[in-house]
Amino acid sequence: MPVEGVTRGERPSRQQRARATLVALWWASAVIASAASSPKTAIITFSGLWNDLHPYTNYAILHRPLPSTYQPLLEAEPFTKPVDRGNLGIQIKWVNALCSNHGLNRNVTDHTGDSTRNNDGSTHELGGGIMFAEKPCSMAFSRPVEIPSLFWTFYEPRNHPVLKNGTITVYRNATDTIPLKSVEIPYQDPQGYVWRGITAFAGLTVSKVVVDPGDQDAGLNIDDITIRAAN
Repeated sequence: MPVEGVTRGERPSRQQRARATLVALWWASAVIASAASSPKTAIITFSGLWNDLHPYTNYAILHRPLPSTYQPLLEAEPFTKPVDRGNLGIQIKWVNALCSNHGLNRNVTDHTGDSTRNNDGSTHELGGGIMFAEKPCSMAFSRPVEIPSLFWTFYEPRNHPVLKNGTITVYRNATDTIPLKSVEIPYQDPQGYVWRGITAFAGLTVSKVVVDPGDQDAGLNIDDITIRAAN
């Protein structure tokens, strides 16, 4: 590294060498601080449930509880495209959350669009996962996070139209009873699986999310949740 104030071929003094060392240390610490201050971000696509090393294989069950072993913020899932999850060191507690995919239920159309045929040649598919709620369900985080965006829609069968608005509510602490913010989500499309995005929670530090379909048998679906570890 060239030393300031020293011409080529000239030996730097002790003071100049010390200054150069301090400059090098400053740059190194600046790079480390920049990397440390950069927020870690992951996207939960729910597709790792079917593309994982041990995916679900009982295709007869269309609706199933989202398993507690699905921890998308503890370990990234490289087998999905795009990658489901990320190494944020955050655990999620799922309560009353359900999950499905297009391979289990042909009515399901996920937002990610990453469903692929299974290797066994059957009509069942990997990927294409979603979370959904038939009654209020929640996801609580072991550490505070930010949610810059997520996507939602309703499953709307012909005999069960969406008549009420759903809600998505966030809480600053997992034990809070007063919400930090609640967003009402009206659904006015004549068919299901028209996906919409929400950015209303961007910039908020939250520890729990509650998804409520509004006391109706229509299924409020959630997909592609962007999670940012709060500083």
